[in-house]
Amino acid sequence: MPKKNIRLIYILSLLAFISVTAISPLTAGESDKRTRVLTTFFPIYLFTLNLTYNIPDLQVEILLPGDYGCPHDFSLAPDDIKKAHLADLVIINGMGLDDFIEDIVGGSDEMSVIDATSGIAPLPSRAVHTGHDHESDGGQWNPHPFASPLQAQAMIARIAASLAQHFPRYAELINANAADYLSRLDSVVTQYRSRLTNLSHPKVAAVHEIYDYLARDFGFQIVDIIEKEPGQEPSAREAIALSSELRRNKIAAIFSEPQYSERMARTLASELKIPVYVIDPVATGPSHPPRDYYETVMLKNLENLVRAMK
Repeated sequence: MPKKNIRLIYILSLLAFISVTAISPLTAGESDKRTRVLTTFFPIYLFTLNLTYNIPDLQVEILLPGDYGCPHDFSLAPDDIKKAHLADLVIINGMGLDDFIEDIVGGSDEMSVIDATSGIAPLPSRAVHTGHDHESDGGQWNPHPFASPLQAQAMIARIAASLAQHFPRYAELINANAADYLSRLDSVVTQYRSRLTNLSHPKVAAVHEIYDYLARDFGFQIVDIIEKEPGQEPSAREAIALSSELRRNKIAAIFSEPQYSERMARTLASELKIPVYVIDPVATGPSHPPRDYYETVMLKNLENLVRAMK
């Protein structure tokens, strides 16, 4: 969508928000004294919940529904803009994945923003992103480091440091929560490193580029992805070329994920006579996730990674 249209939608939605709040303001008794921390989508929400555990004055909210998945094609509705303007702090994934919120946070002098992927060494994107500008420093970056527990640790540390800086009175609690969370993920990373060594069949394919950081961090290769544009299956000609490439590379399996259709993955796997394994990148999750949700899912993934490549 052209930037002019995005800004026009933003201005009209903001005017609608202002008119609604002008008609029905909160009374003093209805106001919430807690600090509102808004996260864009599920993994950022999950990380922040862990870091603010037992700090009731920090109200952590999520902009997208937990089951939405990666917001490649998400567009803000008036209610989303209202929610963003009510936030005291916004935590984003970064790397262009949630740039739909830039027009709001970029135009506000009062709203603070934490970019959870700041400082992470980015991988180039394999995908074609229509409707969003994923360019940074002249290149296109893969915005899914959260799917690797090693990169998740870096994101958690970044969020924790920023939260402690924004809320110094809670810094001790935030840092204690961060130490606990990072320690739990240390155990996950150790198991990944231990079990994903000396892989007999380290070449695989995936539905889309979400596992590239995982592959880089733990020593296997994703030869190619099925959906160059998220949510769009390849044409018949593209599927034939992809099948030939994957056969030539002798891949061991295809990795699918809960957020995408398995239809094309199953079709290609049948042609190549290889299995399909579901690997959950934790792009989605329940409305009220347990604190160990990330670790639990990642350890289940590890079992399938070992089955696929050992």
